[in-house]
Amino acid sequence: AEELEHQTEQNNRFMAAFEKLGEKCKEIIRWSMQGEAQEKVAEAMGVTYGYLRKKKSECMASLVKMVQS
Repeated sequence: AEELEHQTEQNNRFMAAFEKLGEKCKEIIRWSMQGEAQEKVAEAMGVTYGYLRKKKSECMASLVKMVQS
């Protein structure tokens, strides 16, 4: 029961932090969580592969920082 409560708390923290992100970050992270190839995601979003990788890294760093604080 304690493990389930801890997991639920972590999920709630993650979702709260996720909602604070900008729309572009949310979209990039959603695509990534679906397991799509980054090349396809970049093409669908109309950005370069390099930009997508950089932006994804920045977005994930922001998300982790918010979850940890």
